[in-house]
Amino acid sequence: ASSELAEEEQKTDDEVLSVGDAKEAGLTPLPCPVAEFSSTLAPKERAVLLRRFRSAKVKCLVCSDIVARGIDIPAVSAVINYTAPSHLQTYIHRVGRTARAGKVGHTFTFVASGDHERFKTMLQQSADCWERISKFTLPSAARSQPPWWAEAKQLLQRCLESESKGRL
Repeated sequence: ASSELAEEEQKTDDEVLSVGDAKEAGLTPLPCPVAEFSSTLAPKERAVLLRRFRSAKVKCLVCSDIVARGIDIPAVSAVINYTAPSHLQTYIHRVGRTARAGKVGHTFTFVASGDHERFKTMLQQSADCWERISKFTLPSAARSQPPWWAEAKQLLQRCLESESKGRL
């Protein structure tokens, strides 16, 4: 995270606040300065990082829920949830980082197909949230599993069977 703090970049209006688990987001290389904002950073490091984000020297923050409440960053144009939260209140606090003070903002939430109904039910608790939701399905190539996935799944199944029979 320290190397991201040292990068300089010109100020633009396009800023993205990415909310999710930093490990799940992966911090893959992107064509803009990206930094992790989580409880693993010391409070002083977080303060420096927020200043750098507000001044657009860092364009994208990958955050844990530490940022979901109480931190006001006026220029956030989008929130990306890499994992769908389980509770409506968490979702509202996460997406509340964008569209502050009457400005337009966007939220994108990746929801696994098996979690879609739970997520939909959760959002229906707030009619205001559900009315503005658009569903997009990722192309099948993006959903395909890596080559080792089937083998790992079979190994896990064998381990679970052995464990249930008392062999582990």
